[in-house]
Amino acid sequence: VLYSKDGTELFLYPAGKTGTSFTVPDGVKTISDGAFFAAPLQSVTLPEGLEWIGSGAFDYCTSLTNITIPETCTTLGDFVFDGCSALKEIQVADSNPNYQDIDGVLFSKDGSTLIKYPDLVDYVVPDGCTRLEDWSFTGAKSLKSIDIQNIQELGEDVFFYCQSLTDITIPDSITEIPNNTFTYCTELTSITLPKQLTS
Repeated sequence: VLYSKDGTELFLYPAGKTGTSFTVPDGVKTISDGAFFAAPLQSVTLPEGLEWIGSGAFDYCTSLTNITIPETCTTLGDFVFDGCSALKEIQVADSNPNYQDIDGVLFSKDGSTLIKYPDLVDYVVPDGCTRLEDWSFTGAKSLKSIDIQNIQELGEDVFFYCQSLTDITIPDSITEIPNNTFTYCTELTSITLPKQLTS
């Protein structure tokens, strides 16, 4: 595993490295962009003291089933868990100031933004959540149904590659559906659109 000289940054975990679990050492404060790309790990333990996880850090870790974000990790890059098709739960330390989990789903601390949904079957977005972040449901291949009636804003590519999603109702609070929102939703048969939709 490649680290900075002082051991505070983890640059690369080799995708061909054997083993199904890994503990990031104490003293690591930063995990670089794409550091664990396609690593065959089922579990990764992150240390207290970790402050930053880069964009795409765990992209296509297709065996990763769960992960816990520590209290000290206050910055997550874009698409940190994209392509983690086995991910069932994202946990966050209760005292983390920027993030929280609600039933294993990653949210902003105030609960207003859903950041990343692991691959579960059915879901009702909780009260208080008004935005689905870019790519928040991308690749959730098991998702069959979802209730988003409290949502006011959709990010980019939200339901991209949700191959089991069959139908969805977009609430009247939504006025714009970004491009590629439902790309590769191959089982989708029905979309109910709001009357106020402008684009």
